[in-house]
Amino acid sequence: MEILSPDDTAVDLRAEVHEYLAFGVAYVWINVWIMDPSNGTGEIHTPAGIERVQNGRFHAGEVAIQVGR
Repeated sequence: MEILSPDDTAVDLRAEVHEYLAFGVAYVWINVWIMDPSNGTGEIHTPAGIERVQNGRFHAGEVAIQVGR
């Protein structure tokens, strides 16, 4: 899980996610989450692609969390 901070850039975060997936994170967790807890938006990254989250519900199989308002 990667939680956004004011210093994060989209380019840096995407590079970091690529490193996680290349390293084999998918074998531990299906997803890499990037979230902005202030508004419940973010992205779920998997080897298959990127899913945008607008409703604050992040999931990985049976595991799900709700963030934001």
